[in-house]
Amino acid sequence: MAFPTERGGTWALPEREEPFRALADHMAQLVWMTDAEGSIHWCNLRWYEYTGASLRGMQRFGWTQLCHPEHAERVAATIQRAVETGEPWEDVFPLRGKDGRYRWFLAQVLPLRDERDRIVQWLGTGTDVTERRWTDLLHEAERQVLEMVTRGEPRALVLEALTEMIEELTDEGLAASILLLDEDGLHLRHGAAPHLPAVYNQAIDGLSIGASAGSCGTAAYRREMVVVSDIASDPLWEGYRQLALPHGLRACWSMPIVGGDGRVLGTFAMYHHEPSTPRPEHLRLVELVSRTAAIILERYRTEAFRSRLARSSTSRPTPSLVRARTGR
Repeated sequence: MAFPTERGGTWALPEREEPFRALADHMAQLVWMTDAEGSIHWCNLRWYEYTGASLRGMQRFGWTQLCHPEHAERVAATIQRAVETGEPWEDVFPLRGKDGRYRWFLAQVLPLRDERDRIVQWLGTGTDVTERRWTDLLHEAERQVLEMVTRGEPRALVLEALTEMIEELTDEGLAASILLLDEDGLHLRHGAAPHLPAVYNQAIDGLSIGASAGSCGTAAYRREMVVVSDIASDPLWEGYRQLALPHGLRACWSMPIVGGDGRVLGTFAMYHHEPSTPRPEHLRLVELVSRTAAIILERYRTEAFRSRLARSSTSRPTPSLVRARTGR
């Protein structure tokens, strides 16, 4: 049995495959092997740890049931074409873990050929690229919203576009929200939350910040991220849970949006419809989005200051007009 190499040659598996399988069991990647027809007959430990699936359920293309429904048919078609043509295949798709959540994997699969150049097996690896994908898409979202700022789009429209991009990026039913700190520094005003109930948005518009003011009011007050995994039981929501629970809002993670001068400008939050604790990538995502929101808000704040300055200059009488009025 031989493996193809990048240079077109081959290298053979040892006569016994146990050493290879032992090595694969300690890899961070998902690793699997199929027969010539694409039916999985072996997976490494990482595969079982992540999917929680049995080998029996992986037979034929059964493992594609773990793919997100929007991608399963395409992935199955890709595998079928590879089996028919004998060509290596590569794809990126979300795969469901045993916790029911999806993560994005880069699958790379190579045919293994015997001495007669016949395909006898396929070797596949799956690399978790969720965070890399989020980072790339977030940078693209940042580029798009900053272009909107440059074009002079209204602030409300830009913030709404940012929240919608983040919701699409997470692909987990999370609802994003941006609240803006009022000029008095004591209250939060609605900024953008396109997929939160309008009634809820109206209810929290003008929310006072404080030591126990839900997730956002507390985050703005403490100037640090506040994670509430269950709104129904967390004491920070004692005075506000009656606003959230009727709308099915069960978790809220909020980060203050802080300007370059250290001033709190508002908050960025992500709501979940089930009690939920953020994973490390969620925490980094919230932090990155908060930074992007700070850039946007500071630009609009600068433009607003320039506009006020310009209006003030045009409304001030010129020296010659002052002399004409005063006779001096």
